Amino acid sequence: MSILRITLATQGTSIQAVKLAIEKWFSDSMDRASGWCKRRTQVWLLGLGLAIAVGGHVDTIGIAQWLWSGDAARQAAMAAAQSYAGKNNPAPAAMPTKAQLKTYFDDVASQIGDLDRQITDLQYPIGWYDARNKVNRKFSWEFVIGALITRIAISMGSTFWFDALQSLIRLRSSGPKLEGR
Repeated sequence: MSILRITLATQGTSIQAVKLAIEKWFSDSMDRASGWCKRRTQVWLLGLGLAIAVGGHVDTIGIAQWLWSGDAARQAAMAAAQSYAGKNNPAPAAMPTKAQLKTYFDDVASQIGDLDRQITDLQYPIGWYDARNKVNRKFSWEFVIGALITRIAISMGSTFWFDALQSLIRLRSSGPKLEGR
């Protein structure tokens, strides 16, 4: 109630002036709350990105080198991504009911298991154990830099990556297609 008293005292009895002052106060409060929420979310995403990068040995530089190494790796990754997208349903539009939760989580767990098997079959260069060479991966400066890149990439959030992919698709679809590509 004090904000209303202060507004009435400073703005007078004009309803329009009081309304504008209250709108400004509300907008300013929401801007502060949004900024606080964005900062907290960014900190959590940076922490989550670090946990995924180090815990799962996800190294952006190593993955880029693996994809760059040849067409076979890129084609295998593309085929696996298309297969996964074709087989798995997107997230439900509405939250499942209590009765549907067990089935929903069982489906999610099954999808994660399938994805893990596909990554293992592809011999994708993530994880602390290299199945192809039957060795444990080590900590190196290249891994540290690649993990930091992974951490930052995860912290950008899905909206950033969806927008970036859409821009890339629009860029790729513009202009004539080059032969051999």
